Formats: sequence, structure tokens, C-alpha cells
Amino acid sequence: MNFEVRVPIKTTLPVNTTVTVPVDVPLVGRTNIRIPISASVPISMTVNVPIQETIPVDTTVPVELEIPVSIKIADISLEQDLSDMQLMLDRLGTGTRGLLDRLSYNLGELIGNLVTNLSQLEFKLTP
Repeated sequence: MNFEVRVPIKTTLPVNTTVTVPVDVPLVGRTNIRIPISASVPISMTVNVPIQETIPVDTTVPVELEIPVSIKIADISLEQDLSDMQLMLDRLGTGTRGLLDRLSYNLGELIGNLVTNLSQLEFKLTP
């Protein structure tokens, strides 16, 4: 964070001191004279004070994100696979051994098709 603060200064600066001044005096030569100085200096001004500050922030911000996904079963050919599976389940109710053998083979093929179809899905995220 960088900014400037305007600071007004209104005060009086007192000056109280003694100054030694060398003076050339005829017939005596050079001599030092002490001169007392006493004054008040008024000060009225505004000063810009630059401030540079780094503020560390360590926090956790919860973010919830919902991504709606819409899959049309007809577009991925699952509709026919699901119909086939329903037909096989209906036939399963008849209880014949040959049908069970064919069903187990066809069900394996059907599951393979489902996996293949699902692996070909493309998800597109839109805001």
C-alpha cells in the first residue's frame, strides 16, 4: 500500500544560543566577542509524508462451484443399449439355461459397449 499523508506544521522554533565572533580591534589586535542570540522562528507549512506499507493477508476464502452437466442419452447411443438391457432382463425372468448363457455373453458385450460409449463422452463447460 503506497500513499501520501499531508501533515500541517504550525509551530514556533525558539533559538537561544551564543555565537563567538573574532573581531580585529586596533591597538589590541584580534579578540573574540561572544554575542548572545535569542529569537523565535515561526513555522507554518504542510509536508507530504510518503507511506509505503505491506500488509500480509493470510486467510481462507470458501469457494463453491457448481458445474451443470447435461448428457443426452440418445447422443451417446446408450438409449439402444439400455433398451437391449431391459429386453435381456425381461427374458431373464423365463429361467431357461440357454437364455442365461446367451444373456451372460450379451450382457458382457453390452457392458463393454457402455464403457466404450462413456469413454467417448466430451464434457463442455459453459459459464
